[in-house]
Amino acid sequence: LHLVIEFVPRSLISAGETVTVELPGFTNSNFLGSGGGSTAVSLESPSSTIFTAYWNEGSYINGSSGFATSLLILTVQAGQILSPGTLYRVEVGFSNRIGAQCSVEENTADITISTDAVLGGVASAPIETSTPIGSACKKLGHCNGIGLCDLCSEVCSCNEGTMPPDCAKRVCPAGASWASVPSSTSAAHEKTECSDAGICNRSSGFCECFDGFAGNACQRRTCPSYKGKVCSGHGRCLSQKQLSTMPDAFPLSDFHGYAHYVGAKVNSPTWDQDTLFGCHCESGWGVGLGGGERQASTYFGAACEFRRCPSGDDPLSISTDETDCTSVVAEGGR
Repeated sequence: LHLVIEFVPRSLISAGETVTVELPGFTNSNFLGSGGGSTAVSLESPSSTIFTAYWNEGSYINGSSGFATSLLILTVQAGQILSPGTLYRVEVGFSNRIGAQCSVEENTADITISTDAVLGGVASAPIETSTPIGSACKKLGHCNGIGLCDLCSEVCSCNEGTMPPDCAKRVCPAGASWASVPSSTSAAHEKTECSDAGICNRSSGFCECFDGFAGNACQRRTCPSYKGKVCSGHGRCLSQKQLSTMPDAFPLSDFHGYAHYVGAKVNSPTWDQDTLFGCHCESGWGVGLGGGERQASTYFGAACEFRRCPSGDDPLSISTDETDCTSVVAEGGR
C-alpha cells in the first residue's frame, strides 16, 4: 500500500520526540511475522526530511485479529520541530511492502495516533477519517449494522434473531411443527419457524399465523368463535392438558378413580398437550357422573353456540328415572 497519514499537532513536538500511529492488522512480513521486529521505513519527500520512521511489527495471529500491535513510529529529526496547528503529511511508499492483512473499514476507530511530546502528549486518540481497504462487507451492506463483519473472510456474523448473509432478514420464533414428517419412530414435530403454521415476516421477525393458529410461533390452535365471540361467550378456551384434569369436560369419564388417574398422568407430557385447545361450555347445572349431576351441559357445540332446554324425568317411563345417572356410561366416556 501507499500510506498517507496527515495530522495536526495541538502542541509543540520537539526533535527526538515521537508520533506513533497504531495500525492493527497491518504488516510488512507477508503475514509470517512473529512480532516485535523493528524495521526502518523509507518515507517520501518532504516527510523524509522531518521524520525518521520505523515499523514495529505486531505478532501474527490467524484471523482478523492478526498483527494487532503493529506500529509506525515517527521520530522528529534533529533540528526539526512540529508546530502546533500545522498540517503534516507523511507518505510511506510501496517499497516498504506494508499492507493490510484483511479489509479495513472506513473511518475505523482502531487506527490511533499518539505522541510522547513533553508538552501536551496524547496517550492515544482515534484518527478522524480513513479510507477503506477492501470491501469490508460493503457488498453485504456492512451487515446492516446488526452483525459484525469478519474483515478477513468478509462474512457477516449476525446477531441473534437475524439471518445471514447480510443480517437484514429477521428470524421468527420456532415451535413444534404441525406438518413435519417424523424422522424416526420416536422423533417427530421438530422445531420450525412459526411451527409450519404461519409465514415469517422477515422485516419484523413476527409470525403471521394461518387461520386457526395463534401464539408468537403459531404453536397453538385457536378455539372456535360464534358471532365474533370465542366459545360464543358461554365457555372458556382451555388446553387439552387443562381439560384432561376436569371431571366435567367431555367426554365424561371417571377413569375408575379419576383423581388417582389425573395425579398419575398430568405430569406425563405429550407434544400437543399445551397446543390443542377447545371450548369448555358453561352449564346452569352440575355436570359429571356423580349423583345429582347431569351428563350434558347447558351450552354445547364446538363453540358453545347451542343451548339446551330444561329437562327432567320422563313421566311415561315408569320404571326408569332419567335424572339418576348412577352407573350410566356417558356417551363417548368410559
